[in-house]
Amino acid sequence: MSSPSLSPKLVTLTSTSPTSRVYLRSPTPSDAENLFARAKDPKCNTYVPFLQSDACTLESTHRSIARWRTNSYISSLVVVIVNKATNAVIGDTGFQGIDFEKKTGELGIMIDSDPAIRGNGYAIEILDILFSYGFHEKYLGLEKVVFFTSGDNVPMREVLKRKLGLEERYREEEQDWEYVADKAWWTMRREGGVVAGVVEEIWNEHDT
Repeated sequence: MSSPSLSPKLVTLTSTSPTSRVYLRSPTPSDAENLFARAKDPKCNTYVPFLQSDACTLESTHRSIARWRTNSYISSLVVVIVNKATNAVIGDTGFQGIDFEKKTGELGIMIDSDPAIRGNGYAIEILDILFSYGFHEKYLGLEKVVFFTSGDNVPMREVLKRKLGLEERYREEEQDWEYVADKAWWTMRREGGVVAGVVEEIWNEHDT
């Protein structure tokens, strides 16, 4: 498996599927306005109270990007989602709280509210890239990935439970739902031909 990095690693991740519509890449300062606009979109921030608050500003978004780049492949891996057809950033996603000793990480995703994007299979396509990257020994080498979401977030719960087949558990104290994907689940999907592979391109640390 991959060892914890002593220095940040910035990446571009591409599915090997010929029909893939997106690729994922580390964020750059030029992504700030796009990320901030999405964070303030009521259709996107419904289940994320911090994004609704005055504490979420364009300046704080720049700070977040700097932190994500500094911690990339050390304790997290946050990436933006790029539509191949338009080269537009249509969301952000990635792993937080990566523990290389326990081989665990927490996954999250936010996609544009544009009807051309939402509800058209992008979430599954994006999550499959991340699961492939997260579980593969060549890359993050994780054994377990968790996903937390509000009970009111019915569309995401449908993706995780019905379409990806993950077991759900209600957390009474946190008042949210937990979904766990393990390596055995991913291996079954991979061997069944459900998911494609992923290709990693590593950036020079000074790339923006």
